[in-house]
Amino acid sequence: MIAGTLLCCVAVLFLFQPPASADIFYYGLWSCALVIGLSLIEIPRSAWATELNRDYQQRSRIWAYISQFNIGGSLTFYVVSAALFLVTGTMAIGGDTLTTIAFLYVALMPIGVLLAVFLVDNGPKIEQQTTTLRGMLRSLTGSPPLWHYYGAIAFWALGQGAFLSVIYIFITDYMKLAEIFPVIMISYF
Repeated sequence: MIAGTLLCCVAVLFLFQPPASADIFYYGLWSCALVIGLSLIEIPRSAWATELNRDYQQRSRIWAYISQFNIGGSLTFYVVSAALFLVTGTMAIGGDTLTTIAFLYVALMPIGVLLAVFLVDNGPKIEQQTTTLRGMLRSLTGSPPLWHYYGAIAFWALGQGAFLSVIYIFITDYMKLAEIFPVIMISYF
């Protein structure tokens, strides 16, 4: 998780402050680095969250907190964009906004991850079971609830991805509402 955080911090700095000469390869490299970094954080965090407590109600509470922090992080992006109006005179998301967000991320994300890693208890000791690759694949392919979950998540992710990939262009370029885009997104969240 710590390595993923460091990789994300570097990638965010490069993605949110591209040079004028940036091309598709620049974007591809740093986007890939960001996705790898997020995976290095997200996969162990998800497993850890599941192992923190064996009680169903407590697990639900843990996941609710995680969801709230995820939404809060996204919401922060737009709140900062709106708040920068006082400095930049515009709520449109531009270079100043992205630079501010990048430095906030680089300052706050490592603190949050380090606090979690060093202060949160690992939960009760779980007896580890070993399995073979064949056994793991059989378990994954033979679980109807897992495939229902994958299906639901896939449809949600496709819908959310389609919406979020066009909403910025639609609101800022087509509707000509770049000035209030952060306000619209704060309302959305």
